[in-house]
Amino acid sequence: MAGILFTTRGVGGAPPPTLCLRPVRYERDMPLVKHLGLFGPLHARHLAQHGGADDALFHDAADLVFEGPTWRSSPALPRPCCATAATTTSPPR
Repeated sequence: MAGILFTTRGVGGAPPPTLCLRPVRYERDMPLVKHLGLFGPLHARHLAQHGGADDALFHDAADLVFEGPTWRSSPALPRPCCATAATTTSPPR
């Protein structure tokens, strides 16, 4: 018989630290199809981190923010804080 393993932890006391996000112009391959192709998004995250940011913040050609490499945006999305200019990243071919 299979069981379920889970762990618990207490609620954190302080809010998490502010993220430093680097804006990146990026459009996913086949964005309407759910798939596991994460090379492009994770490469964009790597470049953002190499440039001193905590993560990438994706926007489209109209500069509308829509998500990060592995997370969706929300109304409480942090503002980019450490980028001097948007970086363009094209999906790998």
